[in-house]
Amino acid sequence: MNSSNLEVVSGNTLTIFIKYVSLNVLSLIAMTSSGFVDAYFVANYIGNGENEGQLALASINIFLPVFSLSFAFSIMLTIGSAVRAGKYIGENKSYEANQTFTSSIILIAVLMIIFSTLCIIFNEPVARFLGSSDTLLPYVTTYLKTFMPFVIFPTLNYAFTVYARVDGKPFLAVSTIVASFMLNIILNYLFIIVFDMGLRGAALATGLSSVPSTIFLLIYFLSKYSTISFVLKFESFKKVALSTYNGLSEFISESSLGLVTFIFNIIMMKFAKEAGVSAFTTINYLTWAAGMIAYGIGDALVPLISINLGSKKMKRIKKFLIYAMVSSLTVGLIIFTSTIFFGEDMVAVFLKDRSSEAFLVSMEFMKYVKWSFLFIAPAIILSAYFTAMQKPSLSLVIALSRGAVLPIFFVLVLPLFLGNTGIYISLTVSNVLGTMFAIYLFMLNKRHSSKIKCSE
Repeated sequence: MNSSNLEVVSGNTLTIFIKYVSLNVLSLIAMTSSGFVDAYFVANYIGNGENEGQLALASINIFLPVFSLSFAFSIMLTIGSAVRAGKYIGENKSYEANQTFTSSIILIAVLMIIFSTLCIIFNEPVARFLGSSDTLLPYVTTYLKTFMPFVIFPTLNYAFTVYARVDGKPFLAVSTIVASFMLNIILNYLFIIVFDMGLRGAALATGLSSVPSTIFLLIYFLSKYSTISFVLKFESFKKVALSTYNGLSEFISESSLGLVTFIFNIIMMKFAKEAGVSAFTTINYLTWAAGMIAYGIGDALVPLISINLGSKKMKRIKKFLIYAMVSSLTVGLIIFTSTIFFGEDMVAVFLKDRSSEAFLVSMEFMKYVKWSFLFIAPAIILSAYFTAMQKPSLSLVIALSRGAVLPIFFVLVLPLFLGNTGIYISLTVSNVLGTMFAIYLFMLNKRHSSKIKCSE
């Protein structure tokens, strides 16, 4: 166990929590802000008219489920294996940790190559399946064909940053992500404004921005400075399958973002055509940003809890969970308050014409969805907690209910009784009920664990 991981099991819990979470949240904000950057440049600098910018913005949202699905595979394999690796490190089993790391990285790379190839070959059927209209089709296929050859880089980059934190190098993880974010801004400016490459330039900027940091992190894990490194022997299929299962809740959480976006895109297309999808795109970026902050806190818990679990430091695990819940609820309150005072300005970043149909629909959406910011985080934190504690079934149930079942059910059912308002409130209702369900499972598990200890 290196000095950084030794600190995790013996240092001041609040200091360590702030260190890991602040760096991890900063990196997730940088990732999310990359989406904001893309949307800003696309909406404001593509085409000669307002309408073309909205069409380009809507096309990215149509494409989003593809990226969410590819990222979901990376998250599932990374988080599931990182929990095992962290536990191995806590048990001073470095070679087993290296086997876990090697197997997950190779598997992610192979899956991304296969997935991206299929998406490029069948780009038009994929675009139509995602709900693209004839008007949006050339925009969606352009973005898809340009970005997908590079999808292996952001997915591997995410995996490397998680393992860098497990290796006790949280600053290295966040610095590479921030570097990618800054490069994305520069490339968007060059490709869209300077070279006038349009939507293709936006896709190319996003794809290329992760390449340097991914290569840098690969070199780090091949170097003598990393405790975690590649080995020639892979894990057994059984262990890979167990790691995959343990990360299944994270797969559900990430892929459900794409699935819910897919369902909402179809409904909004029927409700208000391309303008409705553009409106949902702006709201989706805001809710995604709030969710990413919560995921940032949850992801930071994985090495903190898994390493302490291997060292059997249960009191420290309890403290880390309390810190995570308090900080996530505080962030939710701040975002909720911000939407009350600056909601119109937030939407105007993407939709300049405040009299447009898309802007008006966005503001109506905002009026209801802002309440969900108060309830997004707790279920995400508890799901991450159960993953780190190697209780994937409970984590999976929370992720599946909060991320997919409840929002899809309510967005399909509530409009039947409440009309358009039902669409707008569906996310809030699903987040409230998802949080209540997650807390119930946590308390039920706590009581069950107490009974087992008493019987022993």
